[in-house]
Amino acid sequence: MISKFICFALLVSSGFAAPTISTSGITDYNGPFPVDKILNAEEVVIKNSKITFDGDAKAVSSLVFSKLKKLNIEGSHLGDILGGISGALPNLKTLVVKKSTLDNFKLEDINAIPSLETLEVDDIELKILKDNSLDKLSQLKTLTLNSAKISEIQNQAFNGLVNLEVLNLSHNSLKTISKESLKPLKKLKELCLQHNSLTKFGPANVPELPELVKVCLEVNPIEEVDTDGLHKVAPKLNVVNIGAA
Repeated sequence: MISKFICFALLVSSGFAAPTISTSGITDYNGPFPVDKILNAEEVVIKNSKITFDGDAKAVSSLVFSKLKKLNIEGSHLGDILGGISGALPNLKTLVVKKSTLDNFKLEDINAIPSLETLEVDDIELKILKDNSLDKLSQLKTLTLNSAKISEIQNQAFNGLVNLEVLNLSHNSLKTISKESLKPLKKLKELCLQHNSLTKFGPANVPELPELVKVCLEVNPIEEVDTDGLHKVAPKLNVVNIGAA
């Protein structure tokens, strides 16, 4: 313990410092894509802004934002950002889009960012999760699609998400979820389905998920939950939340 303390003291006295993360904040901005604020940043937060790609779209799309690891877009209106730069984000780990408008937005466009580990899309209308929408995101661990008016999930919608651990589909319009759609998610640990329209939940909705430990069903018109059946297909399951959130 003493030797570790001495080593730490020597590092401090010699001027050692932990590497800092370059963060760029873009707030209340109205104009073309701000390349200068993003090109060398590791984290970018865009809030309450309106950004276009008019005129410079080809120039922007030819750049590579290799340092960018986290992009947070909130309360903003952006031009075709995913079509413009999605293929130029080779090291992006986290993408968060909240209460924003993205021109020509299609969930499948995010497949152009295979490095993603966390994807959160809130309050953007999707309605249907189509087959293979995110099948190139094999590194994804957390997927949140909240308040997206999702009423249907096609059977192959989660293909390719072999490392997904958390799936959050709360605040949607789901009346059911098929176990076929969840089959690829063998590493899933947490399934969040709060604020939907589910009336029943059990092994008819869940395939064999050996790592699943938590299911959240609060604020659904639930009439029946087959917990015994769920434990047969998910032996590690120890939390099933049903009551009010």
